[in-house]
Amino acid sequence: MVETEQGSSEPKVKMSGGLNSLNSVSKKIQIRTKKKILGVVREQYLRSDIPCRSELCFESCQKGSNAVKSSEKVNLLPADTLHYLIPLTDVVAKYLDILETSVFKGLIFVQTVVNAVQQKKLKDYRRICSYVRDPAKSSVFFPNEFFTDTYLYRQTNESISSWTTRMVHKAGAWFYQHLGGQKPIVFISEDPNILEQLSTLSKNFNPETIQVLTLEEYLGLYSTDPSVLEMYEAMASSGDGEGNEMKDYSEYLRADMLEAGLKSGRMVSGLLNVNKYLSNREAYVTQSKAGKDSVYSGSDILIVGGINRNRAVHGDRVVVEMLPRSEWQTKTTALVKTEEEKEEGKTEAPEREWKKDTDTVMPTGKIVGMMERNWRRYIATVPSVDMDAMERSTGRKVLVCPFDRRIPKIRVQTSQLKKLQGQRVVVQIDSWPVNSTYPQGHIVKSLGKIGDLETEIDSILVENNIEVTPFSEGILNELPGIETVHDWRPDSAESTGRKDLRDILIMSIDPKGCEDVDDAISIRRLPNGGPIELGVHIADVTHFVPVDSLTDLEARKRATTVYLADRRYDMLPGVLSAHLCSLLGSVERYAMSVLWELHPTTFKVKKVWYGKTIIKSSYKLCYEDAQDIIDGKSSNEMKEKIQELSILSKADLKDKFEELKTTLELLTEVTSQWQHNRESAGALNLESTEVQFEFKESSLDGIKPKAHLAIHETVAECMIMANHWVARKISQEFPLFSLLRLHPAPKQENFEQLINCAKSKGWTITTKSNKELASSLDTCIDQTDPTVNFLLRSLATYAMVQAEYFSTGSVSQENWNHYGLALDKYTHFTSPIRRYADVIVHRLLMAAVSKADWWDGKNTREENLFDNEQLKELCQHINERNRAAQVAQRMSSLLFQTLYFKDMTLADERCIVDGVIYSLRANGFLVHIPAYGLKGPVYLENKEKEVLYNSRNGLVWQRGAVTKSDFYVKVETLDGTDVYKLFDHVTLGIQLKGSEAHGYELTYTLLEKGPHVTQESARQVDLPAKNSSAKDKAFNFYSATKERLSQEEDSDIELGTETDSTEGTSKVYRFFQDMKLKGATVMNKTTEDNS
Repeated sequence: MVETEQGSSEPKVKMSGGLNSLNSVSKKIQIRTKKKILGVVREQYLRSDIPCRSELCFESCQKGSNAVKSSEKVNLLPADTLHYLIPLTDVVAKYLDILETSVFKGLIFVQTVVNAVQQKKLKDYRRICSYVRDPAKSSVFFPNEFFTDTYLYRQTNESISSWTTRMVHKAGAWFYQHLGGQKPIVFISEDPNILEQLSTLSKNFNPETIQVLTLEEYLGLYSTDPSVLEMYEAMASSGDGEGNEMKDYSEYLRADMLEAGLKSGRMVSGLLNVNKYLSNREAYVTQSKAGKDSVYSGSDILIVGGINRNRAVHGDRVVVEMLPRSEWQTKTTALVKTEEEKEEGKTEAPEREWKKDTDTVMPTGKIVGMMERNWRRYIATVPSVDMDAMERSTGRKVLVCPFDRRIPKIRVQTSQLKKLQGQRVVVQIDSWPVNSTYPQGHIVKSLGKIGDLETEIDSILVENNIEVTPFSEGILNELPGIETVHDWRPDSAESTGRKDLRDILIMSIDPKGCEDVDDAISIRRLPNGGPIELGVHIADVTHFVPVDSLTDLEARKRATTVYLADRRYDMLPGVLSAHLCSLLGSVERYAMSVLWELHPTTFKVKKVWYGKTIIKSSYKLCYEDAQDIIDGKSSNEMKEKIQELSILSKADLKDKFEELKTTLELLTEVTSQWQHNRESAGALNLESTEVQFEFKESSLDGIKPKAHLAIHETVAECMIMANHWVARKISQEFPLFSLLRLHPAPKQENFEQLINCAKSKGWTITTKSNKELASSLDTCIDQTDPTVNFLLRSLATYAMVQAEYFSTGSVSQENWNHYGLALDKYTHFTSPIRRYADVIVHRLLMAAVSKADWWDGKNTREENLFDNEQLKELCQHINERNRAAQVAQRMSSLLFQTLYFKDMTLADERCIVDGVIYSLRANGFLVHIPAYGLKGPVYLENKEKEVLYNSRNGLVWQRGAVTKSDFYVKVETLDGTDVYKLFDHVTLGIQLKGSEAHGYELTYTLLEKGPHVTQESARQVDLPAKNSSAKDKAFNFYSATKERLSQEEDSDIELGTETDSTEGTSKVYRFFQDMKLKGATVMNKTTEDNS
């Protein structure tokens, strides 16, 4: 829904009673919905006590106004600036990047301008909100449309543009007069008509006190930074196309034509997703709306080539016209082999297009309209070029290469090319003219040198639109000081209103080193053979974060804590996340608890209680220690590991340890039954690879997949049940505006790879329901190779769609289900320290409890809840922030993987690994590497059309062909045939390849057709290890590898050198072939000697 302001007609002014009289005016607006435009008349009140928020104010109006809360810290316009600046709508909408530079200070964003920007682009509106909250900007928002002294009524037949210009000028004139002429006022606009009207309105003022300037004139007068003027020139000229490179793009169709096409079913709309590895060649449109007669509903639309993509950028919401069925094509099945192919999106036609098999072709179309541009700031690299040649040919314009391969090169204008080369820069797209091959944009700022860790981390954050500014002084002033947290004690009055659980055994179980402890668990058998009481206790964040406080607003904006490989960026200040809200051991804390009474033998829930509690956690355990206790380690072994046990006497240790062990065993027993019940109903037990980085003295020391322990499932089951029961409670009391989490069933085509892999082992996977899928997976067990079992469940995970938050009033109840967990209602309640969704759910739960206990006279919390529309919008924001945090986490993991292997060569045994084939392609296969939890492609064909054949002397490149079947890839040459089947083990070498522009990545080179056998694995299966002597001490293959590589540097493996990847790989193969041939000769000689 979009609101469009129409101004106010001549009003009927009425007076409201009371000491503060308010004028009431009628205001006509248009509300644009998806279907129609509604005309609405709204009544608003004009105040007489709006503050100016200037340090120069001799009337102290900002102090005497109740418009500013006494506890709220707001920015003031500074006294030490040359003038106050009021930008008009056209400048704010187009040049906000420039206004955000250090040149500008003391800006007044008047409501009339801000409203107009909000209607055009919500993202820019949010940037303005952040701008006026930033103390360094010393700028303010001024609600001129609610102020008696600055509100002007729209004249008969006056245009909206004329009325808004008069409103803005009136606000500036009021500031000048209100401050007694102490500070000049400068209006900035680029629109000639607005400039002329402003000049006319200012004719009665001294030209030095009320100035009207263009942005270019202002920068020329007041900016000493040439980069800012350069940015302006680039943005001002961004609409100019490059006529000498015109592509066959077409103009977008008119809105009425698009609407007709959508209704008829000839067109569909959706989100554009570009293939990362074929960015210039292949993209897909995920449908959001198909016409009622459309036969394409539910399927993705293939967009082939740049012409058909027609200037759309990844993430744009577009309208697609369907091509005739005779022109439908198939998606690419080949792996992209080289950096050049990734860059240009090239691939050979026989591998991807014009296949007429109707079972494999996809609906194909071309983009003919734009519904919404979702351009953001992009990280890019300035190319290394000949400075003189570039300036002569392009006049300081250059194509920068975005880090994200899915984004096209962007043409920018800069005079600082030499300075910016070798650095990551932030770029914004301004326009993409129909006669230009590339979009036009400008450089916002430089982040730093490529390869510097902080630069790369900043790049990840910018790519995902994650802001990590320090918490403001106003937020910190709302909270207790960090120096006082160790002396904090619960308030006696607050404690009386809470259930006191300080005397029962409560424990937290978290990863090692965890500081933000959200949750704790308790379980005990009630006296006299009574039921079992199991409790989940969650940090009571809402006690410290009132609704709409500065802390609450900032947490809402961030939405989630962001976890990277070596750091985290908290949603809440550390005084809360690591101290007052963290359920640390042996300290008293406020909590929100769910307590179940369970049947003593069946563990079925008999009764549930929700409410505020006060707890004192008895133990702060890590997963490994809890698992060790369950597995039978003694009290003496665990005493030194668990702080709460280490201080006990020998006599107390025995009793306390036995109590803790019994508690953990009972918890495991109960949750195992709960999990079994859910899995019987169709819950999926899936797998995913999580990589763990090991740091030693702030340097990266190791990388490995995270170990899976049974205690992980125990704790997870407690949290799942708490989330489920809270979801039931809040949706029962507030069925129209509760925040829940849904997980829809995947599309059946998502399971194709899983089904095919299982079929290769003779198994059948049924995917009609989650229950059938879970049962099928349970029958797919390879007793000899657990990696097969892991990979099948991983493929099931890949088939899933992402779960999302939603407002119950916006989704019909039959669609509330959580597919993966097999629960009819689910939410997030258990991590309010790091998820804002949980904060909302805590407030909903307390309001639900209060509503259910209406007779207690405390039913006041419902006033602080969001309605359905507000909650729907907030859920969209939280979902976006969660996705961004997840992508940032993955990018961080990839960065640290490359850092770990950065200086290693194939002489390092850590680079020689075992891989398992789990997916086949037309020119290779994808592998999983259990040792590191990595996945990636392996190529069997190079760009010269040579294939990799396992000859008697080892793997060599030679003429041949690669063919793909359902269960294997076959390499055929004149010398013989190799077959690589799904789930085969192969020996791989890990190398670092890539480019500065897109970042380095790990590549995997096939070294041997068979599995990699180490000393340890050889002992396990009773095989001779490759790096151990058999009866002889003749030839150590990997020792020879190290010796050879130490004598000759292979520059292709070094970080920072870009070469043809196939050539580098060929050298590696030749080297290993030489070593293998030498090994075979020595081994033959040794055999002869022994005989």
